[in-house]
Amino acid sequence: MLHKDKAPLDVGFLYWELRDSLVSCELMMLRSLQFDVTFNNPHKYLLHYLVSLGDWLVEDSCDAIGQLSWVFLQDSFHTTLCLQHGPSHVAVAMLYFALNCLGVTVPCHSADNTWWKVSVR
Repeated sequence: MLHKDKAPLDVGFLYWELRDSLVSCELMMLRSLQFDVTFNNPHKYLLHYLVSLGDWLVEDSCDAIGQLSWVFLQDSFHTTLCLQHGPSHVAVAMLYFALNCLGVTVPCHSADNTWWKVSVR
């Protein structure tokens, strides 16, 4: 204990009201999520895609692509994107967005043969 010589704090009515309100909000959130609180993290998919594309791209651009796509993926957690779409789709979308922002083209990329269709199913 930090302050052994002092009396314990007086827990009043306001504390219990705030506590009950917080518990009610948590329960409402769990109900809206249908108690499905498991989360498949898209970061592992992004790392896999970066390693797969690393063999096809110039080494200098790989670091910038990885950093930018990681930032985009982190920022996507501030939206409902990760709840609306699967983790592999979110990861490949952020990688695709980073490639477009940096102006990097993937070799062997055509309308029939897209690199991201191989990764996402």
